[in-house]
Amino acid sequence: MKTVQIKTPGAFRRFLNWLDVSSSKRRLERELSKSLIEISTLIGKDALREAGSLWAKNSRQLLDQAEQHRLYGRIDTAWHSLKTARRWALYGLYHQDITVFNSQALSIFREGTAKKIDSAWRRNTIKDLLTLDGKKFEPISTANDIGKAFIAQLILDDYQDNIYEKSYILQRRLIFLDVAAGIAIAGWIALAPRLHEMAVLPEKMPVRLLWLGIVVAGFIGAVTSGFTRSLVSSGSKARIPEQMAEIYISLARLFVGAVSAIGITLILLSGLLNLERVLSLGVIFAVAFISGFTEKLLQNAIEKTVSKAEKTGPEAEEQAENYVNQPIEQAGQAPHAIEKTVSKPEKDEPE
Repeated sequence: MKTVQIKTPGAFRRFLNWLDVSSSKRRLERELSKSLIEISTLIGKDALREAGSLWAKNSRQLLDQAEQHRLYGRIDTAWHSLKTARRWALYGLYHQDITVFNSQALSIFREGTAKKIDSAWRRNTIKDLLTLDGKKFEPISTANDIGKAFIAQLILDDYQDNIYEKSYILQRRLIFLDVAAGIAIAGWIALAPRLHEMAVLPEKMPVRLLWLGIVVAGFIGAVTSGFTRSLVSSGSKARIPEQMAEIYISLARLFVGAVSAIGITLILLSGLLNLERVLSLGVIFAVAFISGFTEKLLQNAIEKTVSKAEKTGPEAEEQAENYVNQPIEQAGQAPHAIEKTVSKPEKDEPE
């Protein structure tokens, strides 16, 4: 049987592969190793029964291609080759053991028609392929119908690939925003606008060190939020692509916390709210921490500030001032006040 000649990559490519510790690569290595044994066993038994089967030739070549792509770091392409090899292996599985084949087809049916599949046309197509009445799975009894399981698995694989592609796009976007936020934060600290010229602060502190402290307070708030959310969602049933994206979301939350800390400080000290108080550094750092803990504090503060700018009269001014005064006052109280401040704006977040 003709196979693909696997070329060994150079030292630099092997070094890059060693640096790649992604979950997708680890899963690929496990699945490829397992599939190589399973499909090779099917091919060996098929060779005793019938020489030169099309499915055996295709599966063998696709497995070799998957290994070649893996060695050169083309992980997504390797996954496509591996999944296609598995689909072709359904033909060999049918001829070897029809009972095991129908168990696999039933697994495809159950996964493809589950409620978690949010594509109605995919669910309905899989039902049409593997049922007679659109409800109950119908075992495949003739070789001519093997293609139904093949197409059903193809539809399911395509759906899963789309999920991973969306996750990949989200990860690239978050990385770009993280880099942009990092540059903006570094530039802001380098320029170091003078807070003491914006508001009367009783404590004297180097300007850059002051802004750095505000950024760090926002980081700490974001880290605290990340820990609490991770503990709450540790037992969630989120799919693997969602859990992979969560790493990038957690990293982005750190930069959001730092930017929010800068933004909320500017709003407090800009004079837009006409705060009748002398703000201490402790209060500024506390509010920076809270803004890092919950992203909605800055968002709501901006909305209230814009609302005040659009409206006129003492009532609008008092409403905007009280909204920001409330978390400032609570920040100086007992620790549970922070949780109380955060819980209210986060109620509207989807689960």
